[in-house]
Amino acid sequence: MTPVSNDVILIVDDSKFICASIFPGTARLGLSSLIASDGKTGLFAAESCKPGIILLDMLMPDMDGAEVLRKLKQTPSTSHIPVLAISSLSETNGKMLIQEGAAGTLKRFP
Repeated sequence: MTPVSNDVILIVDDSKFICASIFPGTARLGLSSLIASDGKTGLFAAESCKPGIILLDMLMPDMDGAEVLRKLKQTPSTSHIPVLAISSLSETNGKMLIQEGAAGTLKRFP
């Protein structure tokens, strides 16, 4: 298993507003944040930097978060990284994401 960098948070979200909202808080905590604006870039960043945690949007245009989550959990070098799913989807979908390997969900309000 490749070591993770516990002081790095990877934010995978196509919303510039959400990324801009999260980024300052992580800096105040002394953490580094990487931002990927789509699923493909997020997968590459997870493989490259081995973040301590991934905040993953579920509704993205090119590759939805559920697909990214599945690929992260199927890849040995990223399968151990905790993923928090950011979603405005129903509670039922949140439970499904946890069954697929998400560490938890964060509710996104429109």
